[in-house]
Amino acid sequence: MPDWVDHVLDGIAWRERPGPGPVLVCLHGIGSRAWGWDGLASRLPDWRLIAWDAPGYGVSAPLDRDWPVARDYADALERLTKALELSDFHLVGHSLGTLIGASYARNYPQAVKSLTLVSCAQGGGLTPGETLEQ
Repeated sequence: MPDWVDHVLDGIAWRERPGPGPVLVCLHGIGSRAWGWDGLASRLPDWRLIAWDAPGYGVSAPLDRDWPVARDYADALERLTKALELSDFHLVGHSLGTLIGASYARNYPQAVKSLTLVSCAQGGGLTPGETLEQ
């Protein structure tokens, strides 16, 4: 089985484990990074796995917003998938990655073959000021 290869493009870092089969894009949760999906490689030996460091995590640059929402991360993921010329891929998210994955599937449904959400995060969507005001 081939090893993971690390990449960075336009401020977004990702790891890729080549494979001849279907493509699975992996979205990590808070406190994790792309390497959090390394254990999955042995379970899907024929799949091409792509695991990103979400913006602001690992070596990926942060988004240009003070309080980014899931759609902002989904748009960043879309830029990456377009750069990699991906279409018709499977998407899995864990924790924070479930918010990003759900937003991506909602806004870019043509690209997503399947969506798997693991240990879903609820998300807040409010800025700290809005939270205090409530």
